[in-house]
Amino acid sequence: MLGYSARLQGGVTKVTGHLLRHMPEMELHPFLYGYTPRLYSIFRTFISFLAYCARLALNPGRYAIIHIIIGSPGDALRTIPYILVAALGRYKICLQYHTSTDIIMQGLPRSFIRTLVLRIWKLVDTQAFLSMSLARLHGDFACQATQTVVVIPNALDRNWHETEILPVTDRNRDIVFFGRWSWEKGVNDLVNALEKVTVPVECECYTNPPNGVHPAHCRLLPWVPESEVLRIMRTARILILPSYAEAYPTVLLEAAACGTPFIATDIAGIPDIVNESGAGVLIKPGDVRGLAAAIDMLMTDEDLWKTLSNNGKKWVSQLNTESIVAKWRNTYRNMLKGKGNSWTAPPP
Repeated sequence: MLGYSARLQGGVTKVTGHLLRHMPEMELHPFLYGYTPRLYSIFRTFISFLAYCARLALNPGRYAIIHIIIGSPGDALRTIPYILVAALGRYKICLQYHTSTDIIMQGLPRSFIRTLVLRIWKLVDTQAFLSMSLARLHGDFACQATQTVVVIPNALDRNWHETEILPVTDRNRDIVFFGRWSWEKGVNDLVNALEKVTVPVECECYTNPPNGVHPAHCRLLPWVPESEVLRIMRTARILILPSYAEAYPTVLLEAAACGTPFIATDIAGIPDIVNESGAGVLIKPGDVRGLAAAIDMLMTDEDLWKTLSNNGKKWVSQLNTESIVAKWRNTYRNMLKGKGNSWTAPPP
C-alpha cells in the first residue's frame, strides 16, 4: 500500500500520521510542494512526481492501493497526475477529502478546470469524507454509481482523550477562539456579538493578530502549539467558531474532548458534529444576535453547560485512533475484495 499526502504540516499530516503509526504496511510519499519561489516550487513538484512514478515502476506488485488526500483547491490540481498514473497502472484508488468539496470548487479557476477535476475524480474507486453532510454535498454532483463512498472522521490523539474535565466553576476563561483573523472565520460577527452580550465576558483570540486592531471584549493573542491549545481549551467556558467556510473543524472535536461547549455556524460538516455530539449550539452564519443570545445562554445556564460538556466528552471517546484505523482497514479490505456500495445520496 502506498500512502500519499499533499502536505507535510497541519491537519492532513495528523490523518496520515495516525495511519502510518498503526499500519506498518503503509508507506508515505509526501507531495513536496513549495509556494515560493515559483521556479523552485515547480522544480520540487516535478521531482516529487517523478519519484512517485519511479517508486511504482520499480516495485511492481508491491502496492495495491493508492490513498490520496486532498485538503485544498491547490491539492485538487496538483494531484491530477498522481491519480492518472494510478489509474493507468490499474491500482485501487482511495480519494479522501479533508475539506468541503464546494470550497475546493470555488477555489478552482475557470469552469473547464473544474470539469476536468470532477472527471478525474470519477476515476477513483473509493471516495472518503469526514462526515455524512460533506458526502451528501459532494454526491449531489460528483459521485458515480460504481464508486464506494465512506464516511470516516478524524481521530484525536490520546492526550485529548485523557484530558480531565474541569467543572465550570474552575474555569478561568470565558470564551476562546482559535483561527485566522479573517472574514471567513466570522471575526466581525464575533466582535459585534460580544458587544450585544448582556453578561460581562472576555474572549481570548489565538490568531494572527493584525496591527492596530483592538476590538472590544477581545484579547488578540498569537498562535500557540497544540499542547497549549489543550491547556487553554480545558480552562474555557465556551469555544466560538462563527465561520462562513469550514469542512469538519478539528477544533470542535478538541473542545468536546475537553468538555468545553461550543457555538458554531450551521455549515458543511458542523451540523453533523453538533447533532452527533450534543455538545454545541448551532447558529446561522452572520446571525450576530443569535450568537450573542447563545453566549448569554451558555454563560448563565449552568445545567445546560454541564449537559453539553458531558455529552461532548462521551461522544469524542468514539474518535480514538484505534477505532478510526479499524474503519480504514475495513475500507481497504473491501477495496481489495472488490466490495462496495452503489452511491445514492443519503436523505437530508
